[in-house]
Amino acid sequence: MLTRIGVHTYTMFTMLAPEESKAILADFRDYCKTNIDLDIFIDKYRTLPDGNTIPSVWKTKYPPYKDLGVKWTFRLNTPAPCHRNCIIEARINPQVLLHGDYITISGESDLLATAKAYNTFAKRISRKLPSFAEYALGHIHYCGNFDLWEMGYNCSVKQMLKLQKQALILSRYEEPLEYNPTSKRKERYSNGLRAESGSVIINNYGKQKQLIEVFPHNIRFA
Repeated sequence: MLTRIGVHTYTMFTMLAPEESKAILADFRDYCKTNIDLDIFIDKYRTLPDGNTIPSVWKTKYPPYKDLGVKWTFRLNTPAPCHRNCIIEARINPQVLLHGDYITISGESDLLATAKAYNTFAKRISRKLPSFAEYALGHIHYCGNFDLWEMGYNCSVKQMLKLQKQALILSRYEEPLEYNPTSKRKERYSNGLRAESGSVIINNYGKQKQLIEVFPHNIRFA
């Protein structure tokens, strides 16, 4: 059953001493040299007092049309004696991690299996990585899946989204625009309704069309 309220992704983090973070980062770099399923790159640099720059943020990424369900970020802060001031973040999509499923969303019942799958994946990369239970929860992306056929609605996704886009956007929310290369101007998101405030993002969209846009060569979503 696709209709469900739950979690799309969540981000966990843990604090480590600089030498611990650098040792784990070295393992990641070694893993990525010999495995094509994951890559790591420098996202930001920090300028030192002497004018030299050093990497301060590293992130992992997957090859095009490939995702194994976990993305890591390393934030290497200025070393301080006895301080655990470096951060490792793990952004997890439980259903992708467990089943390679980009449609179904997760609930509390998936937590134990997610923890086991995360630990197995992480240890392949570095035996020094903290286990799932050693992280703190950063933030959660909640999600609702609504299958119109399952819910008994006799309308298309396109019709439902058209109705939603006619809704009144509250004054404290703004609807971001995206560039349309065909019209060469910024327009409202064509596949749904997006509205943002200072701390909340509302995003209603057709999942099948989004998957075709993101994974155009994956015939399962066509």
